[in-house]
Amino acid sequence: MPWLGFLIFLAISLWYVWNGKDSFSKKDWLLFAAKVIGVLIGTALFGRLMYNMITSWHFMPMSDAKKLTASLGGACIAVLGSKFLIVALCSIFSNIMGFHKEYNTQNYEELSSFSKSVSPSLLLFVKCLVSAASALMLYGIWLGR
Repeated sequence: MPWLGFLIFLAISLWYVWNGKDSFSKKDWLLFAAKVIGVLIGTALFGRLMYNMITSWHFMPMSDAKKLTASLGGACIAVLGSKFLIVALCSIFSNIMGFHKEYNTQNYEELSSFSKSVSPSLLLFVKCLVSAASALMLYGIWLGR
């Protein structure tokens, strides 16, 4: 069971990181915050549901249910956190370039041409790094016990 959870959430995480949308609008940021809040509320509701079902039917030990609930909630937060890291880094870089465009106009053209040549490979490197970090987080959540 833990291997299945690890592989499913790893596939979801890799798809979510590499799906191509690397910048968020204000609406996307609000939707992302709603996803995080939804995961927290969903985890609490799932935990309560598991507690009620276990006290009624005794189909698994309470410690296993606690591990499952914590693993599901932690894995969902890890998936969202990996996408947050990618989008945050892209937003920071975009804001830095916007600052140079507004306040450093004499050097902006040179920085812009350098940025256009380096940023695709840098984004690829960051996505690979975040994918590896996501795999490590999910390994720790599902298999590191």
